[in-house]
Amino acid sequence: MSPSMIPHDRECTPAFAWRGFMLDCARTFWQPELIHEIITLLGRYGFNRLHLHLTDDAGWRIQIPEFPELTQTGAHLPREAFDWYDNVDSDKRTVMIASAPQDSTCGYYTDDEIREIITHASSEGIEVIPEIDLPGHMHAAIRSYPELGDPALAKLPPEHWSHRNDLLWPTDQSWALIDAALTHVALLFPSPIIHIGGDECRFEAWENDHALMDSLASQGIHSGRELQESMTRRALEILHSLGKHAAGWDELTEIAPADVLDDTLIIAWRGFGEGPRRAALSGQPWVYGCCDQLYLNRLAGEASDEPAAMFGVITPKRILTEVMEEITQAASAPIGIQSALWCEFVPTREQLYYQLFPRLLAVAEVAWHGLDALDGTEMRERIDTEMEWLASQGVLGRSRS
Repeated sequence: MSPSMIPHDRECTPAFAWRGFMLDCARTFWQPELIHEIITLLGRYGFNRLHLHLTDDAGWRIQIPEFPELTQTGAHLPREAFDWYDNVDSDKRTVMIASAPQDSTCGYYTDDEIREIITHASSEGIEVIPEIDLPGHMHAAIRSYPELGDPALAKLPPEHWSHRNDLLWPTDQSWALIDAALTHVALLFPSPIIHIGGDECRFEAWENDHALMDSLASQGIHSGRELQESMTRRALEILHSLGKHAAGWDELTEIAPADVLDDTLIIAWRGFGEGPRRAALSGQPWVYGCCDQLYLNRLAGEASDEPAAMFGVITPKRILTEVMEEITQAASAPIGIQSALWCEFVPTREQLYYQLFPRLLAVAEVAWHGLDALDGTEMRERIDTEMEWLASQGVLGRSRS
């Protein structure tokens, strides 16, 4: 492999200790071969964290021995229509979903495949961070074991469920799942950090179950928010008992006080400055991952010219000029930055690389050089040169930057 042009000076000390990329493996199952390909590229560009989003509503991608149905059912759900999304062109969304390979949502990683991924990543200087998203975004787990979700829906077929049914109910079965899943990934992954999600919990589903809320009142739990805090506290206790600590999305700063979060790392994702603002004020270590600038599943150009992608155009220039501007205004400094690729509308290798490049090169530049990141003509020339090299390797990104 030829020497990397980006970052352009590997002799300097990187600006950020955490230089991360998150890949959504739940909504699209990426074969291990593709994960290895991405790891090689991340190593080339100086990234040192690969965050694997292994569970979500759309799929469960890791074996948990005590719960085999998670991979027998939860890893083989059809791709959803995502017709409730209002932040994407509806016609292009329909076309993308209809054209997605039917097997693109089917599969999971065996423990041996995970170990091979970890070994390869380590050789590239990359730590693999697993995510088990809880207590929300659990639709795939509940499809596998309906008793984990709303008890009023447990005996009904999913097509008759009256709501999303993606929240774990605080039952013995759910506690057993949380314990088994976190224990398994903690033992499988060497990383000291296990990501526990914590985002986008629909509290009203719990709160509408009056029997549940009445039963929790004796424990001092009177709202969905307090219930999530209780479940988060329990998850953190499990991880700490295993010598691990947690990462989570920035909603956790609203759910649990600092003494509960302890050393939890916060990934600040929410846009309009909300996530970074809360993370910077939380007192927790945090990573800048704002969706406005670093979610590479957003449009790369004008919507009329692009395939289905979430609204909000992100260009290399925006990344190079805006990320550090936002970070320098934060109340406390993050330990790093992290970009992400969510895969509702990214069903193929070709679409994945179209969304990633050249924008991931700009992320790498900022992650490595911070305020000293290049911009302007020299950076465009470096990007053009690297895009030519990528094309020679069969990695075809977006030709217009």
